[in-house]
Amino acid sequence: MNTNPSANTHLYGMNKFFNCIKELYEKKKMPNKILLSGKKGLGKSTLAYHVINYILSIDEEHKYDE
Repeated sequence: MNTNPSANTHLYGMNKFFNCIKELYEKKKMPNKILLSGKKGLGKSTLAYHVINYILSIDEEHKYDE
C-alpha cells in the first residue's frame, strides 16, 4: 500500500467523511475551515487530497472519479 497521500488513489475507510464533505460542498454549505485530527496514518492527508481534487476538477474535462 502506498503511504504517500498525494499518490494514494483509494480512501481506505474515509468514504463516509468524503461523502459528507462532498454533500456540504454541493449544497453550498461548506465551512471555510475543516479540522482533521487523529492518529498518524489514518488517512487525513489522503482525504484532504481527494476533497481538493474533487472540488478543483468539477469544471474540468476529466472530473474526479471516486
